[in-house]
Amino acid sequence: MIIQFTIIFNADLNETKLIFIRWMAFSLEGLRRNLDSGFLSLGISISLLNNYNPKIMKKIVIAFICLFFASCAGGGGSTHIPPKTILIGQPTILILELNAWGAGSGKLSKRYTDIQCHYRVGRDDKFIAIPMSPTAENSTLLTVQCILPPLTAKPGDKLEYYIDMKFDGVYNKRMESPVPFE
Repeated sequence: MIIQFTIIFNADLNETKLIFIRWMAFSLEGLRRNLDSGFLSLGISISLLNNYNPKIMKKIVIAFICLFFASCAGGGGSTHIPPKTILIGQPTILILELNAWGAGSGKLSKRYTDIQCHYRVGRDDKFIAIPMSPTAENSTLLTVQCILPPLTAKPGDKLEYYIDMKFDGVYNKRMESPVPFE
């Protein structure tokens, strides 16, 4: 986001005659869909007399700040309910629900990318990564899952795992609590 404030002074530089506020917002998804250029440009000129009221100026600036933050609102979230236990030698299905709201548009399967589950048994040195595949999608919810292969462990061992993904190109990591084996 770029906010540009330009203040033009009169010749003696003592009194402000004009304030021009230009707000340029670049949105990778939301505006690209509606505008060919992908840019929204809003220009407002406010002519001020020699004795303008500072309280009015303060209200104008606050209004533009609110407009700026309101137009940027949006985000995504996820819901995952870990299993209570993992059965030794049995495959385990992990399900993750992803959603988005506010700014941005497009299929959620295009906005959430590179979704992977990384797991290890006990205190193994390295995590093993497996991709999570979409199972259902609508305009507000994307459900993905992965199937952990049958794992060898001792009772009392725990499965450690985390899920990572990119949302609109931004990396996110979701750490989960260790799950005991049975």
